[in-house]
Amino acid sequence: MAFSTHELIQSAPIEEKRFSFEASCVHCNGKVHEEEVFDVEFFDESTASAHSNRMGKFEDDAEALYEGLLDVLISKQIDYGPGNINNAPGGAMNGILVRMSDKMERLKNLTYHSDKDSVPNHESIDDSLLDIANYAVIAMMVRQGSWPGNLE
Repeated sequence: MAFSTHELIQSAPIEEKRFSFEASCVHCNGKVHEEEVFDVEFFDESTASAHSNRMGKFEDDAEALYEGLLDVLISKQIDYGPGNINNAPGGAMNGILVRMSDKMERLKNLTYHSDKDSVPNHESIDDSLLDIANYAVIAMMVRQGSWPGNLE
């Protein structure tokens, strides 16, 4: 379970409404940073139940979106292969940033310069958002060194 940019190792109550969390940083190859203490607000049962139900729906909705993003990412990766990223002019990160910039300009145009009732000719706004999210995943993989090499 990711805890912000840290992987939660353990948590323990240290006094009422305060917890100690020890976490390893995912950006520092698992280095354990100093222990941090957070104040935690406790709810009555009805508030906790409502919060849990709302967060459960939120988590379910987010998970469904992530699954859709992954399906498209894998499908497009099969079609394109890794070379479209690896061989981009200026390097992989430059190629990703250019593609993301193109999608952002398209979103701005569709959002601010199109009639409310007009339908895009090609990709929907949601398609553009999906592509931006997947480019962000690809960029993270490139930075972490886990993006695949070129096919031979």
